[in-house]
Amino acid sequence: AIQNVGQVRIRGFEGDVSWRPFDHWRLVARGDFLDAKFTEINSTSTAYLPGDRIDLVPRYQFTLSAENDMTWFGKNVVSRIDYSQQGPETYRNRTSGDFYHDESNTIDMLGSNTRLKWNDNLSFAVFARNLLDDQGFTNPYAILGNGVRSRPRTFGVELPTAFACCGHCFAGT
Repeated sequence: AIQNVGQVRIRGFEGDVSWRPFDHWRLVARGDFLDAKFTEINSTSTAYLPGDRIDLVPRYQFTLSAENDMTWFGKNVVSRIDYSQQGPETYRNRTSGDFYHDESNTIDMLGSNTRLKWNDNLSFAVFARNLLDDQGFTNPYAILGNGVRSRPRTFGVELPTAFACCGHCFAGT
């Protein structure tokens, strides 16, 4: 059953700051904070009470990044490192009992990427994702047996390429 549970109040802020302290360097900070709660329950459902947080809304999240854009042997090289954190999400269903409440984990991620642009059509990159190997639950559904964990630590290489077409390929001739 889908129903309008009632009234909510969402207060918060979000921001994004980018700074170039030196040539070829850029530092970025971005994030948000949300206080999202039910203020009035209009339905006959007893799943929520005024003051309960809204399901599946992280209370906060932020990312800090440092990027270096340089020329190395005449080629463009961009290196970037990112740290991000997502606060817990909640899930509640009081119709099953007061105990039926769960929160996801706070998720900490650290990643890096270095890309060498050989020319307009070819580049080479190495990357690392989730260097902290945070395997926490990204959603609060562990109580239901459907919790999703973040991806494991991953290292990789990318070799993207692009091909230009003169226009005759798709002219139908």
